Amino acid sequence: MKLSLVLLLVLLSGYAKAQLGQTETPEPTETTELSSTMLSTTTHLVTTTVNHTTEPSKHTTEPSKPTATSIHSTQELKSTTPNDTPTTPTDAPTTTPTPTVPSTPKTAKWFVNESDIVCILFEAGIRLTFNYTVNDTTKNITVVKEEYQLDVPVNGTTANGTCGTTSNENDKRQNIWLTFFGKESVMDAWNLNLTFYLNATTKSYDLETVSLIYQITPEHFPGAELRKKEQNMSNVERFGTDNDKAYMCKDVQEIYPNNTYKPVGVTNGLIKIETYDLSFEAFRNLSSTDFSSKVNHCSQDTVSQLVPIIVGAALGGLILVVLIAYLIGRKRSRRGYESV
Repeated sequence: MKLSLVLLLVLLSGYAKAQLGQTETPEPTETTELSSTMLSTTTHLVTTTVNHTTEPSKHTTEPSKPTATSIHSTQELKSTTPNDTPTTPTDAPTTTPTPTVPSTPKTAKWFVNESDIVCILFEAGIRLTFNYTVNDTTKNITVVKEEYQLDVPVNGTTANGTCGTTSNENDKRQNIWLTFFGKESVMDAWNLNLTFYLNATTKSYDLETVSLIYQITPEHFPGAELRKKEQNMSNVERFGTDNDKAYMCKDVQEIYPNNTYKPVGVTNGLIKIETYDLSFEAFRNLSSTDFSSKVNHCSQDTVSQLVPIIVGAALGGLILVVLIAYLIGRKRSRRGYESV
């Protein structure tokens, strides 16, 4: 009996312990779930903080605690990403545009009027070409800027001149000078002087001399030093025509110093003058500003006018040959039919 009671007590004690163990089991489970939740929250916070540190920000944040407030603060910081931050547009560096010259200069008409007599008519587009030196301060050297072009402006250019009435019938000259680029005063202006000479023996006249007085200023010659210069082109003797006729040349005409046909020995200054659609008439005794109907054309224009005539005549001859060959062939075919 004693043994049976002892065994019964042991069994009851084991059963009680088992019941007590089952009752206390939920507490560790809750602890495990809470630990898991905290671990997940901490992991999320750590992940958020790591992602946040990879993004540039000017704000300094204190170490965040694993709370809902810290998470909200972290989300607000994440919303200010570099892609969403408004950027201030920066102005592109401004550069000074390089002056450009049109393909051909504009043409204008000028005349000399003396006592209601228009003795000179001059119409053209005029282009001036220079070589000039520029001081390169960075390298302490002088550089020659070649083939720099300027056009005589149509607007603002005035004409003056003399009709040249002299007692010597064998020595008559008339001139016209064009004044331009004179914004501040007459002393700053440029002057292009054209002199025409009449030969009483041959009863013809031509352009005898050309001179240019110009100002080398940074306004017209970028980088150049300020100075005044004059250049003469004597003994030009170009564009001859009869006394009672005008001279016209639509082709580009070039005038070089020293009466040459290319720039020789000019390293600093005017190297050539070009005229476009040139027309002039001097030694007139008329009051109108219309050119005479009698005109002498330059050789280039004469050739250009002959080309279409020659081409047209060649095409006409070719058509005539084809027509004659066709008629001959047709006539022979008729004879063949009659013989049959």
